Amino acid sequence: MKKVFLIFAFCSLFVFTGCGSNDTDNPDTADTSDTVDTADTSDTSDTSDTSDTSDTSDTSDTSNTSDTSDTSDTADTSDTSDTSDTSDTSDTSDTSDTSDTADTSDTADTSDSSDTSDTADTSDTADTSDTADTSDTADTADTSDTSDTGIECTGISLDASTFMPYYEGTYIGFVTDGVLGDASFDDLIEIDFRNGVATGSYNSTNYDCTACTIVAQDNNSGSETETMYFQKNGTIVVSEYDPETLEMSAEISVELSEVTIGTDGYLHLKENGACITIETGIVKAEESSDHAIKTCAGITECKKGCNDEDEACIENCFSDISAVARTQYNNLFSTCNNAHNCEGNYYCLWENCVEEEEVCGMRGDTENYNIPYGEVTINGTFTYLHAEGETEILYSHALEAAFVEGTFGNNNTPVVDSEGQLLSYAKIAPFKDVPEEKNITLVQTYKKEEGKSFGPTVHIVTTLHETGTYKLGLSDWEEEARLFISNTDSEGEKICDHAFGVGTINITAISWTPGETTISVNGTAKLYSYKASPHYGGDISGTEWVACEPKN
Repeated sequence: MKKVFLIFAFCSLFVFTGCGSNDTDNPDTADTSDTVDTADTSDTSDTSDTSDTSDTSDTSDTSNTSDTSDTSDTADTSDTSDTSDTSDTSDTSDTSDTSDTADTSDTADTSDSSDTSDTADTSDTADTSDTADTSDTADTADTSDTSDTGIECTGISLDASTFMPYYEGTYIGFVTDGVLGDASFDDLIEIDFRNGVATGSYNSTNYDCTACTIVAQDNNSGSETETMYFQKNGTIVVSEYDPETLEMSAEISVELSEVTIGTDGYLHLKENGACITIETGIVKAEESSDHAIKTCAGITECKKGCNDEDEACIENCFSDISAVARTQYNNLFSTCNNAHNCEGNYYCLWENCVEEEEVCGMRGDTENYNIPYGEVTINGTFTYLHAEGETEILYSHALEAAFVEGTFGNNNTPVVDSEGQLLSYAKIAPFKDVPEEKNITLVQTYKKEEGKSFGPTVHIVTTLHETGTYKLGLSDWEEEARLFISNTDSEGEKICDHAFGVGTINITAISWTPGETTISVNGTAKLYSYKASPHYGGDISGTEWVACEPKN
């Protein structure tokens, strides 16, 4: 940004006195109308006698241009020798009055470094914003005058064999070893095509680039302050591009300047930074054929085998993936997610990113199982906890009421079967993946009647020992409880699950002491089938999570 300096000139006005019109006796200085007696220079108040050029105090007689020492008469622009009258900004010839920075047309006064718009005075190297004066090579901050090659650039070459597609529009490779920084570390180069890729020529100039180039020096050194370069000018010419594999061939000729990453997250030109030049670089970005995961659906399948809290397992699912897989994943969780302000919310992604979720295999069997698959409320208090192994459930220790109500299935089937007699109780029992195989299970079922089967059965399972508000889901037992709507056999063993709950549960009282005790819970949850669970990757059914047939 150019600085604008406003110079205010304060001029003092003096009153001239003069003699009578015909007497030339110098002492009569009060007769100011005798304008022809030019020798009486002390009568400074006779301001109309313009020919007495030696009376330098009469500052208003602006036409006597030869009185060069009267520095206050700023209008006499032709007396170019009065170099100290810095207020007369239009006298462009007085080259030594360097403080009158407003007279931007006096291109000869090369030392007035603050008048940044006088682009012809190429030697005033301090005015760094006058980007047109391309020969003033010392003012390195005026980065747009690309022909002032005063900065010595380091020439680099590209290692064409290292280039590969990273995801659509982005390619990475390496600079040849030993040129930049520490030779024991890699220097990474990244090329980003902002508006997609096709054959043709791309501008790589400053921040207006259609193809942007950045170099990270000593990229794998572990330093938090690695040296980075961003393109200053140049071109990238794409000769080949395959939209299926994202492979690309190009020739790159770019000059880059050293930059820093500001607290605002943007790149900023580093003052007196270094410069590198890719004089001619060949890029041939080819996709590896032996990636472990080639599509986004493969990433989803891999993540199914990980607990949500197992970050190492999840990261491993991204360790060896193709550019196509990374692009498809990015299209869902970055492009579409950001476009709809979803912030990773699975409900939002499910509603707005149908095509992207289908590509990533995250829709599940939506033809047969609605999303969500129902909704329930939770509210109950238990006054007796059955001990582990205690199989006989006494009616006196149970609730003859529902603590979970709502609907499930494609046609909103009631969770509570109106024909059966409810039986709700609490017990300590093992569960398939509970730590130490011990948990509290709250059960909502029905009294057995010969030849009749009522259902479904509701289970809420928890390992929690403290009161508080917790999540319902299928993740970490230390943070969550689990809710299932299930079909059970005559012995009360689970056959399959219609749905599991995702929501919130409040535990206001809990005790692990069998016998007389109090356990109180309340909350809400949406229901999902294992066959159509956008939270966990679409269809997560299998031997561990057995899904019931669709409930229509």
